[in-house]
Amino acid sequence: MGGTSTIATLGDLVRVGYRLWAHCGRRECGHRADLDLEALVDRLGPDHSYLASDLVPRLRCGACGGREIGLSLLADRGYRDGASTGVGRGLKD
Repeated sequence: MGGTSTIATLGDLVRVGYRLWAHCGRRECGHRADLDLEALVDRLGPDHSYLASDLVPRLRCGACGGREIGLSLLADRGYRDGASTGVGRGLKD
């Protein structure tokens, strides 16, 4: 029987098939995006934390450029079975 595993990094999210959504906190915008986790792993490394305090400073809204970003973790078991649904618009230089 399998034990419990800790999910602490971007690589862990990809491995278990979770999704990460970014939400713009600006009331006049409200944009949201399903982040492209594989692109984030390529850019930040698989051991980078997905926690808001570590990831949000690197994000901005793809629609308005705002920095007021919230994150939601989704346990989408079907995610790894198909093509990535991530749009990758949340990460900017």
